[in-house]
Amino acid sequence: MRSYRRSWVVLALALLSTGSTQAADTWLRGTWKGWCREFHHNNVWPEQYLDHDRSAARAPFEMMVANGWRTQNTISSYHFNEQTGELNETGRLKLRSILFETAPEYQSIYVLRSDDPKVTAARVKSVQDHTQALAQGVPTPPVMLTTIDPRGSRGDWTNGVHTRWMESAPAPVLPEYQRASEE
Repeated sequence: MRSYRRSWVVLALALLSTGSTQAADTWLRGTWKGWCREFHHNNVWPEQYLDHDRSAARAPFEMMVANGWRTQNTISSYHFNEQTGELNETGRLKLRSILFETAPEYQSIYVLRSDDPKVTAARVKSVQDHTQALAQGVPTPPVMLTTIDPRGSRGDWTNGVHTRWMESAPAPVLPEYQRASEE
């Protein structure tokens, strides 16, 4: 009980020693607001951190989606003529697919960088020219360089493998019907 009284006496002396009641009142209000703020902060814990945790948990998945779209929208070296750097028919179809079949928020075009800077510049110019022609005045998506070659192969090679596999498959014939022998 004595320590309780002693605390009040110390508080009263501190307030009186400030020189004015207005300064004491300001100090007391500031301290009380700080206590209230801390009280509410502690009582809503961990709500203020949940959004940060959720966004940190979603970040790897968002990166995976971005990498998937980069892979899907990459125009590889087999989409270009090796000597001129111009888009071949497969490249023009790939570019058309990116522009007309991809959701607008994922319509970035990636061009695989070549070892030769002149070939890389020719590839980018060819993609930009064909994009402008296909867009017909509509704003075009950005064309960016990438060094990550997506998995895959040329369509004629894949078609050849599939054709040879189909040719080597046995004919789908049912076995001959055999009657059960009667004994």
